[in-house]
Amino acid sequence: MVFDGTFSGILGLVPYYENTGARDTIMYHLADAKVLKTKTGLKITKLTDGGGLYLHIATSGSKLWRFQYRFDGKLKLMALGKYPDVTLRQARERHLEARHLLAKGVDPM
Repeated sequence: MVFDGTFSGILGLVPYYENTGARDTIMYHLADAKVLKTKTGLKITKLTDGGGLYLHIATSGSKLWRFQYRFDGKLKLMALGKYPDVTLRQARERHLEARHLLAKGVDPM
């Protein structure tokens, strides 16, 4: 068996690298299958994707894309949309746009 550097199928994680033009390269972790399979529980769940992007799953069943970042030394939380109205791909695109603004010194909110 030849190892090609990917972990497809293991816990729904698929390494995917994106060069943002900012200070670092983001390694995305989530796969659509993992997002679909995750059910609500007795407590709030966070499925992290990378670079501050995550899916917030409330006990009520709602799934919201969020981006957590720092601006001027303050921790901020930006809502990117509700899943499945906003897909994983769209959330990543919005996340990259926000990171580009941060790299320019502009608060994306």
